[in-house]
Order: sequence, then structure tokens, then C-alpha cells
Amino acid sequence: MHEITTLDEFNKILTTHSAVVVDFFADWCMPCKQIAPYFKELSSQYPNIFFCKVNIENGDEVASMCEVS
Repeated sequence: MHEITTLDEFNKILTTHSAVVVDFFADWCMPCKQIAPYFKELSSQYPNIFFCKVNIENGDEVASMCEVS
């Protein structure tokens, strides 16, 4: 699973892939930890979709742009 850390990387992914699903998460977030295995499973079920993750504490530019808090 690809983890995005910069806004430039995020924008490049959005322009490179026709379908993108992003999981915004935090290491301390229990619901985020619970959904992670399902998110990974979905990524293997749908290989034509680009699945990626953004840690809101490391990718704060991306989270801000997407209005995730």
C-alpha cells in the first residue's frame, strides 16, 4: 500500500490514475486501525483502482487540501 507524504506526490497520483481511493488515517486512531485490513483487501480486489494512504500527521498539506481534520 502506497503512503503519500507530499502534496506534489498526491497531485501527481490524481493526474496519473483514473480512479483513486485515499484512506486518511492517524496512528493513534482506533477506527483507522480497524478499517486498515479491509482497505488493504479492497486494494487487492480492485487492481484497476489506485489505493493509497495519507497519515494526517505526516501529510498535513494533503489533509488540509482535502479538508480532513
